[in-house]
Amino acid sequence: MYFFNIFEIVLGLYLLYAAVTGKGKYYENEFCKVPREQYVKVMRIFAWCVGVLIMVSPILQLTGVITETSPWGWILWCINMLGIIGMLIANVKMTDREKAKAAQGRTPSKPAGKDVSAAFVFDEDDGKPEKKA
Repeated sequence: MYFFNIFEIVLGLYLLYAAVTGKGKYYENEFCKVPREQYVKVMRIFAWCVGVLIMVSPILQLTGVITETSPWGWILWCINMLGIIGMLIANVKMTDREKAKAAQGRTPSKPAGKDVSAAFVFDEDDGKPEKKA
């Protein structure tokens, strides 16, 4: 289980690096609803908090202070997950999904069924009854 602990430490270090520098893939969002400065500020705060929180648990586990299956291990894991989920929710709330869809060439008002090529083509019923011979 040392691999996962090392992975968590590396992830925490990356988030702390991103929080200090304010640069990186972490901040790339072309479709912000809010001004870019506000987006970066909020995401830097999340990077600081989550980066530190993510590194606490594996360091305590590697030093033998807590075990993975102890109640404190589970509590710290839940806190880490809540931090990551909070970071994702903040990112989604500050992203303009309409602009993102328009940039992909789709608009939300366009019906999806007419432009999509299907694997099977069926004759459409045009409302006229069939002639029986």
